[in-house]
Amino acid sequence: MVRHEDASIAEDQIRAVERVIRGRGFTCVPESVNAIEAWLGTLPGEAYANVRQPLLNTINLAHMAPLSSLWAGPERNAHLSGPPLLMARSASSTPFRLVTHQGDVGHMMVIGPTGAGKSVLLSLLALQFRRYEQAQVFIFDKGASARCATLALGGTWYDLGLDGDLAFQPLRDVAGEARLAAAQAWVLGLIEQEGVTVTPEVKQAVWTALQSLGAAPVSQRTLTGLAALLQMPDLRQALEPYTLAGPYGALLDADEDNLETGDMLCFEMDALMQDK
Repeated sequence: MVRHEDASIAEDQIRAVERVIRGRGFTCVPESVNAIEAWLGTLPGEAYANVRQPLLNTINLAHMAPLSSLWAGPERNAHLSGPPLLMARSASSTPFRLVTHQGDVGHMMVIGPTGAGKSVLLSLLALQFRRYEQAQVFIFDKGASARCATLALGGTWYDLGLDGDLAFQPLRDVAGEARLAAAQAWVLGLIEQEGVTVTPEVKQAVWTALQSLGAAPVSQRTLTGLAALLQMPDLRQALEPYTLAGPYGALLDADEDNLETGDMLCFEMDALMQDK
């Protein structure tokens, strides 16, 4: 309610109040004929003056009330203490903030028909992840879908295949109990994949051979060198496919590891999967 001795000043006050109320998104109407009843309605305990019949049922009002709205996503990535991974626009032109983390877990899965743009989306998310401090991106690709994105950011793209230039020396750093244990688990996995039953004797034989291999020069810490140290013929035969005498030796039996490290690496798996 606005009051003043000067009517012109009161009108100015009314317009000022109107601007504030309408600026908040509400509608207001200055009273004229009903001014007395409106004033009486402001008095405490006055229940009869300025009684108005609602034009809308409360049930219909509940249907129309803005009780919900489009979700625009979290404002920050709480786990990474940074901005959202991606800012996008929805089909209704609403800004959307994409955060793939739920707590400290950032797992996600993209499902869609062929040609829907899944690979493009994943490449975009990989590029956007670089916004976080000390971020590293490792992509295992199929069909070279992320090659352009990787090279555009100065990353390294590797084509994994039996006839490629990239080769690994997985037993290069077999020194120390922790690395020996990891190497033993990996070698036992290869042996078991070839149909050999892993027994305590097999584990001990592999462990002893790996210890001897760790004492050899770095260039000799290869799968061929490990096979030569194994005393059990069936174990040497199981490792043969992964040595230079077998089909996978060109990839896994190198005497040096030419894999470069970096903040963004992409490994093309298509040729390797075809060879399998």
